[in-house]
Amino acid sequence: YSRPAIFATLIVIYHMIVIGNIPAWLGYFIPGQILSAISLTCAGLIIFLARDSGSSQPGHTRADKHSGKYSMAGVPIINFVFLGALLMGSLYVIFFNGRLDEYAMYGYLDTKGIVLACLMAIGVLEAVRRAAGMVLPALIIFFVLITVFQQYLPGVLYGAGGSLDRILYAAYAGEAGFFGQPLQIASSVIIVYLFFGAVMQVTGAGQWCIDVAMAMTGRSK
Repeated sequence: YSRPAIFATLIVIYHMIVIGNIPAWLGYFIPGQILSAISLTCAGLIIFLARDSGSSQPGHTRADKHSGKYSMAGVPIINFVFLGALLMGSLYVIFFNGRLDEYAMYGYLDTKGIVLACLMAIGVLEAVRRAAGMVLPALIIFFVLITVFQQYLPGVLYGAGGSLDRILYAAYAGEAGFFGQPLQIASSVIIVYLFFGAVMQVTGAGQWCIDVAMAMTGRSK
């Protein structure tokens, strides 16, 4: 089995267990932030360990093109750097979830929280760039800069704005941040449609539905 296939299989198994509410049946309550952090960790693993830094195609590592001078086990060293940045932020949430609750309660990050949020942002932005291209991370950085420097902008763009530490707090500990509701919806709802869509495609059920529709209505405009 290839490395991408192994990672993808583990990700699907994990999410099917969570969506099936199996931990609750076994008497374990796992906070949503921890489940989201695990999902983000899984995504980071498959993006940084199974993709080349300049390619969105799985399995294309830089070691395929060059010698192993700057790679480890066929994976470029820079991939481990970005993966490490992402893991430091996500694993802290997994093992010290109480601290994230304290951040949410107090409404601000301490020095350690700011460092973790910065590392998390770097890892996530690079992962998004590799998975979706430059446009989305560029838009994110653009609007963050507008928010930080809004008080210096002219005309209708002028406003109170927000400091960088407040933005990092919202991203790291906020309900709409890295581990908030958007990721929880993606990891509990959207992934189900993706998984069963892939199953239908592989088994031929999807093509069968298309063939039935074409047989019934193919002669009409």
